[in-house]
Amino acid sequence: MYYKICDFHNDLPSILMNNDDYDISVKNEKFHTDIPRLQKGGVAVQFFAVCPCSEIFLNDPFNSSMKMIDKIKYAVNKSPETEFIGDAATMNNILEKNKIACILALEGGHALEDSLEKLEVFYEAGVRYLTITWNNSNNWAVSSMDERSRETGLSQFGKEVIRKMNKLGMMIDVSHTGIKTINDIFEITDQPVIASHTGARSLNNHPRNLTDSQIKNIAASGGVIGVVFYPPFLHATGYADIEAVINHIDYIASLVGVEYTALGSDFDGIGYNTVKGLDDVSKFPLVTEALSKRGFSSGEINKIVFQNTLNVFNKICG
Repeated sequence: MYYKICDFHNDLPSILMNNDDYDISVKNEKFHTDIPRLQKGGVAVQFFAVCPCSEIFLNDPFNSSMKMIDKIKYAVNKSPETEFIGDAATMNNILEKNKIACILALEGGHALEDSLEKLEVFYEAGVRYLTITWNNSNNWAVSSMDERSRETGLSQFGKEVIRKMNKLGMMIDVSHTGIKTINDIFEITDQPVIASHTGARSLNNHPRNLTDSQIKNIAASGGVIGVVFYPPFLHATGYADIEAVINHIDYIASLVGVEYTALGSDFDGIGYNTVKGLDDVSKFPLVTEALSKRGFSSGEINKIVFQNTLNVFNKICG
């Protein structure tokens, strides 16, 4: 059975930033993403994350992010098969034309450079979710990889960022984000919270994964959790096959309901350490096949791989 796919997290902008000659309009053997492979994988909606997180970008994250946005917009907009969108009405129009709807995300709150005005600039450029931290903490929020994760959360400015995101209609992404920071976010936000690319900590006790209480809080907020395709987050051995991805989806669905699960591959952000069988964006149908074999109905699969993420996007960004 054919399913449309909505992938919550893909790091292609970083690839384009570092590889000027990479042409996404043709099928490639290098990297994970191009338009022919997106089409083969059934991808109808793709969130592209701008991530100014490598060492060369950390000293100038705002300008680096804007350059990445220019790169991905140029690559996407020159193709008739793809188009960037920023609201539900445009999304529906693009999907009706069987084009791939592309949405910008920003990974790492340090790119704001402690400025609400720059947050507004990113929104006007099309960014529709912000991952509050990357692996590095910033001046206003602590990362899950920081030893202060349990004790230190949002600063006063950080709380202003969350309120501003609610006002703008920008999704709050707690992937990478520290325990206390996440707790602080739930106390402030009046909108659903997402985790675009993560796993369940009960299955693999990694700092990047969500605890049961965090999963429940995201579900209670009306948000959704995109399960990542990165082996070290999926299994303690650092090796994973497709069944490991399904295990995390199944666990979250069993804990809080199918309506709060999604896909957040992290393709082109995970190097060559991919899940066995999930080598690139063309392989999403293998996930739907595995979900079916696990016993999920066609309606449940459609929710997991497509509709749940759209529902949250429409609610917050519509």
